[in-house]
Amino acid sequence: MKAAIFNAKWTIAIIFATITVAILLLQNSFRGETTHADVCTQNQLFLARAFDQYKRDHGCYPPAYTLGKDGAPLHSWRVLLLPYLGKKDVYDLIRLDEAWDSEYNTQFHDMCFPMFHCPARKSKRGGRCDYAILVGEHTVFPMPAMREHHNVANQYPMVLIVEPKEFVACWMEPKDIVLDGSKNFCIDNNLGWLHHGETIITFTDCSVKKMAPEEMKSEVNFDTPRKLGP
Repeated sequence: MKAAIFNAKWTIAIIFATITVAILLLQNSFRGETTHADVCTQNQLFLARAFDQYKRDHGCYPPAYTLGKDGAPLHSWRVLLLPYLGKKDVYDLIRLDEAWDSEYNTQFHDMCFPMFHCPARKSKRGGRCDYAILVGEHTVFPMPAMREHHNVANQYPMVLIVEPKEFVACWMEPKDIVLDGSKNFCIDNNLGWLHHGETIITFTDCSVKKMAPEEMKSEVNFDTPRKLGP
């Protein structure tokens, strides 16, 4: 009888200890994810300020990508922002008149720039970029061929930077999310909900928001300016 009571007490103690450890691990997991969200927010804010400074210097945002003489894409906006991200030394080494994947420029592909990385992603690829812009007629970033006639009203903040759901791109690659004007952009399928079911998005006023799907559906229009909130 005593042995049975002793075993029962040990069983209860083990269960209690297991539950306690599970709770602690869960708390640590949430703390770590909060840190990921904080870092991701700071990364996007850093990029937004670089975009803003570029706009002040040039009178407009950088193109989504540069074009060669033959009309082929050469380099992403990420390359053009390097001088505003404290990386002018790298910018000066890149051959801007050659494609991002030319024999010479491939030497820069694996360079690691933390401001392009969302720590919530598990990828260990050093030269990746986890953030994208939206490219389209009514976005901040039209197709390069449309830039001359681009005239989007900006009374309200517009979407500047997003976290795509599945996005494998070298930081130099001219690759982003293209809106084709058919209104078929689905936030559930296109955005990465990496922070406990929320995503981080940046606007042209340099505000950075962590938003849940329903909140985003009610407050954000991805291809036209719109007032946020009430």
